Amino acid sequence: MPYFIFFILSAGWVGFLLLMAYIKNSTIWYKFVFYLIGITCHQAPEKSFYFAGNQIPVCGRCFGIYIGLTAGLLIYPLFKNIKNTSTPSLKLLPVFILPVLTDGAFNFLQTNFERMLTGLIFGIGVVFYVLPLINDMFYSKR
Repeated sequence: MPYFIFFILSAGWVGFLLLMAYIKNSTIWYKFVFYLIGITCHQAPEKSFYFAGNQIPVCGRCFGIYIGLTAGLLIYPLFKNIKNTSTPSLKLLPVFILPVLTDGAFNFLQTNFERMLTGLIFGIGVVFYVLPLINDMFYSKR
């Protein structure tokens, strides 16, 4: 159950971001949502992707994280049972965190695609650590 909820929320969020870019307009609703998303993302136009001619309301790195979460959930069952409650070794964690952390801190990558890749790596890695923790909370109460 947690796996499917996590997947629906993740894929739904990516779809919502694309929809926001598609329907971009000057309504209060759009401005409010753009503002709320801006609390966690700088939304710099030059560091964002565009869909249907409009800016996706997150930067390329954040968009990569969200796509990575969805992609990670798609590939997770190839490696682990979707009800798995054990996380991988913490020794692997830097592999997923360092690219996005380094890019975010030093801003050395030149293209949005490169920034998106660091987010993608992070997003995929997060799934392998967070889903088992969610599973543990969900299944331990049963």
